[in-house]
Formats: sequence, structure tokens, C-alpha cells
Amino acid sequence: MMRMSVSWDKAKYDERHDVLHVFLGKCNSFDAYAEEEYPGIFIKKCEDTEEIVGLTILDYQKRKGELSELLPEYDFAI
Repeated sequence: MMRMSVSWDKAKYDERHDVLHVFLGKCNSFDAYAEEEYPGIFIKKCEDTEEIVGLTILDYQKRKGELSELLPEYDFAI
């Protein structure tokens, strides 16, 4: 399995709310939807292609140690 690298140039961290937004692909935001894969971890997909175009991770500071276990297809280099 090829792991997708997640770096700061693909992410935005909201320190005030402790939320990490990761942008992985292009899709009109009106044509995308999010599913909660794990509690507080949302996978954003394009409606037309089902391609994963983003991630939203709530309580990022608490979860960052478990992300490689929960989402092994992503290499969190941040």
C-alpha cells in the first residue's frame, strides 16, 4: 500500500479550536461530503468521483499520536 504524505503545505491547523484540515485533492466544495470514519476524524470525498479530497481531525493535539494507527494510508509528516 502506498502511503500519501501529509505535510504543512497540504494542511491548515486551527489552533484556537484544535482542528487540523488536510487538503488532498480538488473538488468543488459544494460537490464534496464528509463521513466520520472514526470519532472526530472526518474523511471528505468528492461526490462525482468518490476520490478522497480531504481530512478533518478534531482534537488534533490529543489524536496526533494515534493517527498513523487509525489512518495508516497517510504519512503525517507534520
